[in-house]
Amino acid sequence: MPLRFSFKQAPLTIKNARHANAQAIGEELTEITAANHGRLTPEATLESARRRRSALHQHIEWDVAIAARKYQLDQCREIIRIVRVVDDDTDEQPRRAFLSLSDRDGTAYRTLTEVLDNRSLRLRVMIQAERDLQAWCARYADLAEIVALVRDAADRLRAICDSDGAAHHPRCDDCDDGARPQA
Repeated sequence: MPLRFSFKQAPLTIKNARHANAQAIGEELTEITAANHGRLTPEATLESARRRRSALHQHIEWDVAIAARKYQLDQCREIIRIVRVVDDDTDEQPRRAFLSLSDRDGTAYRTLTEVLDNRSLRLRVMIQAERDLQAWCARYADLAEIVALVRDAADRLRAICDSDGAAHHPRCDDCDDGARPQA
């Protein structure tokens, strides 16, 4: 029986998403995997996508200037993410210097000090952390024993968010949706 493919829940962020055909893309990715001894790599995927008749072709940015700008922005994000603050007065491990936060103006980075000194920003970070846990739980839902390891952390984070005044924020329902192994 052939595999039937679909996309993850919306929103799809690929180029030309509204024209994306999950079945055709899934089949092509399966063919690439088989041709590469069971390994699917971005390099092999890009090589296949170069063919104009590829189901992947229309979803790749072929304008070099646009692709270069997006790559440069990704490099800048990586640079921001790798910088750490070292406190020479303590034995603590270095901590991230900047944290990514989204608001009505978009996504930007804030200094760790600013976040720690501002209750509203701390709460936004905790809510984002809970969303990240929810996404993690959904990603690994098929591996119940792994999800169980993170469930307690999600519960602790939820309790902190609740006690810190976050009346309306997403829950990690995927962690509670049958993904917990039975004791």
